[in-house]
Amino acid sequence: MKKKKVILDIVGKAIEKYGFIYNLKNRGSGDWGFVREVGSIEQRINIQEHRFAKSLFINFSTSAWGQGFDKRAGTHSEIKLPLGKYSNEYDEWYYETDEDFKKVLVEFVDIIEKYGIEKLNEMSIN
Repeated sequence: MKKKKVILDIVGKAIEKYGFIYNLKNRGSGDWGFVREVGSIEQRINIQEHRFAKSLFINFSTSAWGQGFDKRAGTHSEIKLPLGKYSNEYDEWYYETDEDFKKVLVEFVDIIEKYGIEKLNEMSIN
């Protein structure tokens, strides 16, 4: 499975309507990001794969002053998600098969639309 292609097909196409494009800067293996400009602020969504486990994380960040590091989404993270709504364990989404991987990405789209965009806008105030 070509993970980048699947991520672009599922997440990339879904968030394109919000102005996000795939971010080619500083991408390593297991790291896929999207970016958009809102005024003078860069808003970023980053999907990362665990180095040793079959799991994914989703992070949100901006270039706004004072925002520090990425804000991770999860049930015990900076961006709180409701318990039992998603298939995550705290802030990680585990997968075994290609289908599991795709299901996680569909959940990420839901998280971006329901929580991430709003959080990014809150984080973008200088």
